[in-house]
Amino acid sequence: MKINNILIIEDDEIAAMLLQYLIEDVLSAQSVVVKENGESAFRYLEDLLIDPDHFPHLIFLDLNMPLISGYEFMQLYAEKFAVHFPDTKLVVLTSSMMRKDQDLSAKYPFVTGFFNKPLSEEQLQQIKQHMENT
Repeated sequence: MKINNILIIEDDEIAAMLLQYLIEDVLSAQSVVVKENGESAFRYLEDLLIDPDHFPHLIFLDLNMPLISGYEFMQLYAEKFAVHFPDTKLVVLTSSMMRKDQDLSAKYPFVTGFFNKPLSEEQLQQIKQHMENT
């Protein structure tokens, strides 16, 4: 699967910018969109329901955010989008490597990875290979 559209959901502006640069360097995506919280990301995805060709193939999701947390976003995503976009995968990024966080994320079949921030180039290459092989 070619990764054309990517969404980054990250409330830390510097972390989002670094991830965006890394993604642009390693992946040849047509579009990388950054949203600062789960609420704005959810609204963005709702707007894309009328334009599914631009729906993200890969979403990088921070867990700890204001308004709608990463956990809440995953639940909303499961309810509203997962059935319509079964090939879209989420990668959870967090500064916490608590087992509880991993277990909560793993219950969603669309979550394809759980990584500590910052994401390394090697980890991004692993994600790319996984996406290309699915």
